[in-house]
Amino acid sequence: MENRWNQLTEKLISSPSVREKWWNRICLALTGDEGRRHYYNLENLEKRFVLFDEILHRLSNPTAVALAMFLQHLHYDPRIPGISEELTLATLEEFIMDAEQAVPEVVSDLRKLTEAALINSTPVHLTPNATGTSDVHYFLDIEMATLGSSSSEYADTLAMMRNEYGCTSDDDYFELRLKVLRYFLQIPNIYATEEFRSRYDTQARNNIIKEISNIENRVKNG
Repeated sequence: MENRWNQLTEKLISSPSVREKWWNRICLALTGDEGRRHYYNLENLEKRFVLFDEILHRLSNPTAVALAMFLQHLHYDPRIPGISEELTLATLEEFIMDAEQAVPEVVSDLRKLTEAALINSTPVHLTPNATGTSDVHYFLDIEMATLGSSSSEYADTLAMMRNEYGCTSDDDYFELRLKVLRYFLQIPNIYATEEFRSRYDTQARNNIIKEISNIENRVKNG
């Protein structure tokens, strides 16, 4: 991942020490204090970049998408969601200041992608039978791909996500989780692009329905 970062930023940031500063910052954030980063960590980032490489030829601005992937979860913290979003946007602007050689199109698209990630949906996701082909659609679909993973992988993801919320009680966590899962079933499209929809949608819905059932049974049985 470090090589990918250096290749990505060498034309954007002239100073090697500044590029290294940001890489160290990414590593520290995705490792997490006291081992608290169980899901949104470097391993997760590597998995998402596998998908990025598969759809690279579909992207209009792959540089901006890759940068957004590196920067989007630096401040992920379920304890302070509102503050996390503010810090994410502030960090983005700090990075843009350091990326003094970035062309305006990269800066503009990077801002749009980061802001879209905070909302985590587009009009395409909310419109029946709509299909997206823009960078933001692929960017968000990469993030949601884990919903459509195999049953065993999904179970592993659930365990890691629960650990991320270690400071949250079971009651509060399951209430929040049910709200998110039911939202995914209510919107017309979990995935915006045809590639991700055909590959992941059926399994994602099966995983979500099963998880909702498991949570409801657990809550019911105390």
